Amino acid sequence: MLATGAVVTALFVLPAFAQRSNKKLLPPVPIAGRGTEESSQGEIEDPNALAPPPPPGPRIPARALTSDEPMALPKIKALSAVLMDAETGQVIYEKDADAQRPMASTTKIMTALLFSEAIPDKAKVVASKNACKIHNCSLHLKPGEELTAHDLLRAILLRSANDACVAAAEATAGTQEAFVLRMNAKARELGALRTHFANPHGLTAPDHYTTARDLANIAREVVKQKRIMDVVKLLDCTINRSIRKNDVNLHNFSHFVGRYDGAEGLKSGWTTPSGHCYVGVASRHGWRLITVVLNTPEYGSDTNRLMEFGFDEYERVKLLDAGASAGEAPVQLGIAKSVPTHVSETLRVVVPKGDAEAIEKRVRFSASRAPIAQGSSVGTMEAWVGGAPVIGVPVIAERGVIALPPPPGVGHRIARGGFYVLCVFAVGLVSLRYGTRKKKRYMFTSPSKGTRRSRPRFS
Repeated sequence: MLATGAVVTALFVLPAFAQRSNKKLLPPVPIAGRGTEESSQGEIEDPNALAPPPPPGPRIPARALTSDEPMALPKIKALSAVLMDAETGQVIYEKDADAQRPMASTTKIMTALLFSEAIPDKAKVVASKNACKIHNCSLHLKPGEELTAHDLLRAILLRSANDACVAAAEATAGTQEAFVLRMNAKARELGALRTHFANPHGLTAPDHYTTARDLANIAREVVKQKRIMDVVKLLDCTINRSIRKNDVNLHNFSHFVGRYDGAEGLKSGWTTPSGHCYVGVASRHGWRLITVVLNTPEYGSDTNRLMEFGFDEYERVKLLDAGASAGEAPVQLGIAKSVPTHVSETLRVVVPKGDAEAIEKRVRFSASRAPIAQGSSVGTMEAWVGGAPVIGVPVIAERGVIALPPPPGVGHRIARGGFYVLCVFAVGLVSLRYGTRKKKRYMFTSPSKGTRRSRPRFS
């Protein structure tokens, strides 16, 4: 009976596996971040569908553009510098922009950002003994002195008061140390990965540094805060104090604000190790640029030259409005083979003046597998200049796509084969039991020698 079971198993189970081994497999489709997997749709006509998705962080690596024609680059004395489009983060000019350097009081840009996000203007802040220990450039706060958050913010950004920074840090996070942790977390969130803060004011510390590129990216977030930008463009203001009521006048000593057409701020800094540093913001005709200069003897003139270079030699070109169609994105393993898409943001690119005709729009779809949620990113719309991508914005799906139900696979065939084997085994057991019972009945009727064998009687 075991032989019978093996035969039946071969008849029912092996053909199922043979059918699987003889089945023609579709070519594997590479999926970003994985190995290869079987695709039920075969080859995809659009090669962009197999392109890897954009890397994390900036969607397109920022790079400085240069015109085909010789261009007079700005002559600056800063050891590190960057000129950046505030909206997109596209770099127009850079000089040793990733070198890590101390940044002095430009640190206060991050302090002001976290403080303004957490503490409303009308909130009262009380100075602690710890905050009042910080001197150098300060408000000379007294323990228990009370100021509004609005006045404290102006003291931080205009007078560059170090004691005001500690008071703001303690009001925001409880302790200066907890606030510094938030500063570093925010820096990582903004992509400033070469930056590390050790304090909220910028006084010299061995592990307190940034880069020109990182500081510009932090400034990109700061310029979105109207509350901060309303302060840094002031030339003078008066604050209210509960104790030192004779020291209430603040003056903006910037060599940029009030001296350059379109200047909006932002913050200067100086220590002996850092040299003069400045983060500048200016707008013309609705176009905003950010500059950073680190360790320069002339931060005002360096900032002016960078701004003039950007506004005079470059132009901003709008390619697509937010919501514009980006075509059909291919979909793998879905009830639909493609999904309509649109760009989620306005696509603009900065190019040397006169080079607008050289811009190309290219959509790069990621290898999207169903299910796809409505509004999810399925690629990038890129602006190409000179044969290379310069900037890009996300492309999102206009509707969702449900995945195809899985076809009967190996597991189904194995289960069916197992059922057949179980049936054969049961039949074998019944046959074996019947044969054993029949053999026992023959044992009670032995035939005589030389006589014909008789059959047993059944009673």
